[in-house]
Amino acid sequence: MSNGSITTAMGHPFTTTVLVGAAMALSPMAARAAATCDRFKAAMIEGAAMYQAPTPKFEVRVPSRRDVRYFRILIFDDAQARMSCSEGEVGSFIADADSTEPRSRLHAGLLAGMGLHAAYGVSWGLALEMRDQLVDLAKASDAQMAVVHFEGGKVSLVISASGMPSYKFDTDLCSRRPMAC
Repeated sequence: MSNGSITTAMGHPFTTTVLVGAAMALSPMAARAAATCDRFKAAMIEGAAMYQAPTPKFEVRVPSRRDVRYFRILIFDDAQARMSCSEGEVGSFIADADSTEPRSRLHAGLLAGMGLHAAYGVSWGLALEMRDQLVDLAKASDAQMAVVHFEGGKVSLVISASGMPSYKFDTDLCSRRPMAC
């Protein structure tokens, strides 16, 4: 096993054995192959069907820039999701709970698992394992935050003082073209 590097909200390094299988599965080639906007949308629809959730609708946010389109992903009324696309590639994905209610947090976690699968092309099992490990890391930190960097992108989770989770995933497009995210 190898160590993963996590940065807390205060910028302090926190090293532990984490996401080993996930980091190995997330090669740049796999991330790029799964990160087209059309494939991302299809994977989110597949995930919703798998979990017997409503079919997501992708609403273009205005204003979008000429080279970047921002989408709101409408699926649950108590959790929200957004993504950015630039030249056909997904740049970032965000899933937030709207309240501290257990159902809202559950839906944000479900969106996060669906987003990990869709953005990075990993199996459903690995996506859910990655999400659960991210939650464990955030809960273990004093700041209630975890950021995991790997080849192909980074994933983060911040849990507010009231317990609301906010997930963010940046693909390698964000490091190549920061304005795309």
